[in-house]
Amino acid sequence: MRPGSVGMGIASKRGGCPKARRIVWLWQKPLDEMAGDCSPTCLMKPHPRISREIPAVKILRQVWVQNYRYDDGQLHWREPSDIPPAAHFINSPYDPEARYGKKYSTHWTGYKVHLTETCEADPPHLLIHVATTPAPESDVSMTQAIQADLQQAQLLPGQHLLDTGYVNADVLANSQQRFGIEVISPTHPDVKWQANTQGGIDASQFVIDWEYKQATCPQGQTSVSWTPTVDSRHHEVIKIRFSTTDCQVCPVLASCTSSKARAPRRLLSVRPQHQYEAVQAARKRQATKEFAKRYALRSGIEATISRGEFVPVVYDDHVI
Repeated sequence: MRPGSVGMGIASKRGGCPKARRIVWLWQKPLDEMAGDCSPTCLMKPHPRISREIPAVKILRQVWVQNYRYDDGQLHWREPSDIPPAAHFINSPYDPEARYGKKYSTHWTGYKVHLTETCEADPPHLLIHVATTPAPESDVSMTQAIQADLQQAQLLPGQHLLDTGYVNADVLANSQQRFGIEVISPTHPDVKWQANTQGGIDASQFVIDWEYKQATCPQGQTSVSWTPTVDSRHHEVIKIRFSTTDCQVCPVLASCTSSKARAPRRLLSVRPQHQYEAVQAARKRQATKEFAKRYALRSGIEATISRGEFVPVVYDDHVI
């Protein structure tokens, strides 16, 4: 790691611009004490003896821009909405690659460690893969990268026991297709109101004919349009619409859609076939006693993590 304190060394050892020395101490000096005391122009137009190409000076300039703005000769803190996202924001001058992370109620600046451990019935249980990522990196973004590493090392498991954070529709579908791995994990529930209301008609109750690109509702009505598109999260989805004529006279319309439109109708939004079917199968499987028994094996990796001193930043998966 590159020490963030190098920038302070440059200003003090080489003399250079007095204002630059004051800016360096922004790490330790409150902004209100700095008012009228320095200007960022010595970083925008650095003193000849302080090169912009020196790594520590480049980091210092980046920290300045990320934290403060300079308007009409005055320094101002940037508002939270005006600072970069966590993946790009420098949190520490001592480790400019460390990033802010949050997991439930745990907050930290640094990294995540992802551990993969064997969990056969007979010990020993071995750690076979370790990956380190910036703290804001999502767990699910690492799942297939870990599986690819295991494939390269000829250590692919038959089953992969994963925390829910490592799973989405892509992982459930692609793990089997690409690596021949069965993912054992609780999947994210359907959060739409129909799936969480007694008597609600959720997407799983519709019969989808992928070949003819048509869906049939529980009342026997068929859809009238099928539109592949990309949603706001950049996921491929299919928008399936039903006829307003059919929906208006449906006796269970209130259990199917909450639309307040003049002519309400049901709109389904589903993932492509291989992803949709993988998610539906996973949701059914996790409700069984067999799933609970198999998934209990993942408790071993939790014990491994609890023995470490880096508990707040360690996340995991488990393989058989």
